[in-house]
Amino acid sequence: MLMAAHIAVMASGTTIGSAQPVEATGVPINETKIINALTGLMRDNARLHNRNETIAQEFITQNINLGPEEALRSHVIEFAADNLDSLLTQLEPYTLVLSTTQVGTAVWKLVLTSAIGNASYTTSFNFSGISQAAQYTYTPGLSVSLLQFLSNPLIAIVLFLVGMYAVIIGFKTPGYGVEIAGALMVFLSLIGFGVIGISIAATLFFILGIILTLIEIKTHIGIFALAGIGLIIFASFLAFPLPGWELLSARAVESARESLVAVALVMSGIFGFVVYKVGQARRMKVKSGPEQWIGKAGTVVSALEPRGEVRVEGQTWKAESIAEPIKAGEQVEVVSREGLVLRVKPKQVEE
Repeated sequence: MLMAAHIAVMASGTTIGSAQPVEATGVPINETKIINALTGLMRDNARLHNRNETIAQEFITQNINLGPEEALRSHVIEFAADNLDSLLTQLEPYTLVLSTTQVGTAVWKLVLTSAIGNASYTTSFNFSGISQAAQYTYTPGLSVSLLQFLSNPLIAIVLFLVGMYAVIIGFKTPGYGVEIAGALMVFLSLIGFGVIGISIAATLFFILGIILTLIEIKTHIGIFALAGIGLIIFASFLAFPLPGWELLSARAVESARESLVAVALVMSGIFGFVVYKVGQARRMKVKSGPEQWIGKAGTVVSALEPRGEVRVEGQTWKAESIAEPIKAGEQVEVVSREGLVLRVKPKQVEE
């Protein structure tokens, strides 16, 4: 990466070199095909940026190492700087130009602006005044921090094992949500193992969050709605940065994330309100049919011995006492309804 950069810089106490390829297990690769391919790539990048091709090759073939002073003398880097302000100050007198060699190949060169003169080049970038330019710092988002945590092999393995056992336990003891927590752990472990990308994980979390909120409609437990909303908001954070985010400003990325989270919160709130109202409606007493008369108070029109008539909410009904006979004029309470007959009992007088 350093050899492919237009401007290479090292700080004090740093080292560059030892670029021989290795296996994932750390065993060095000595196959000629691979070594030659990487050596050619390193050499061509050095040539493209007007750097020392011999040293670039020896980084791979000899595993040499250079500090900033040696790298600067060997023309492997352009500057040595310990902070950004120092780098910009050193860079200010220069211009980066793309010129063509005698054989027709392109070369990037960093030259003093005062020495350009009538030099021939096709593209140039003048760094005059760059030390006064505004500096913006991009802070890695939640997705980057999450990937750093999950990429730890130990964390990924523990999440996978615990998640699998939680799924099994959840299926054996349904109703506690253990299987949901287990599935979440397995998803996170798959991200750490690199099986699924973070964008796919965000989509899965969105889907899982919606499924949990739908389950809440059926169960009315409460925990499913909270878990669903939490997963939807979590997925909203993971959705950025997306591929191509580096083309956006830090503020644009942050604004996009805030907008997405706000929409997720609003929609989750609306959905939660609907779920609450549905549950509330299911708990309400039925307001139509025979059940609507249960608990109503009425007055006996003709004595119930045990059958007679009562008046309830202005309507006269045939009625039957479920207890002792009830005299005319006394208050009764409807217990049930059978067809067109109300079954009643004496109304308790409140003291």
